[in-house]
Amino acid sequence: MTILNSEQKYQHLVENSLQGVVIIQGFKIVYSNPAFARTFGYTVNDLLALEPTQIINLVHPMIKFPFGQISEKEWLALNFLQIINLRDDQRW
Repeated sequence: MTILNSEQKYQHLVENSLQGVVIIQGFKIVYSNPAFARTFGYTVNDLLALEPTQIINLVHPMIKFPFGQISEKEWLALNFLQIINLRDDQRW
């Protein structure tokens, strides 16, 4: 199996997964699969266009940390995240 073939299979798996997958770098969403976008009620392109403060606002207020008082590494290390989607539904 070539590296390109392997990458294509991985991309197909992630893109078609029922599980949401997102990559955040510098408090900016740089990748989202369709399942993650559906969880929030956004399109993938809408998520990619969000500013850092808009991303922080997706986090449920009960577990939201003060912006700027936690590093990106600490934030990404959280084992769970309760969010609020566009319809104000809570998701874990």
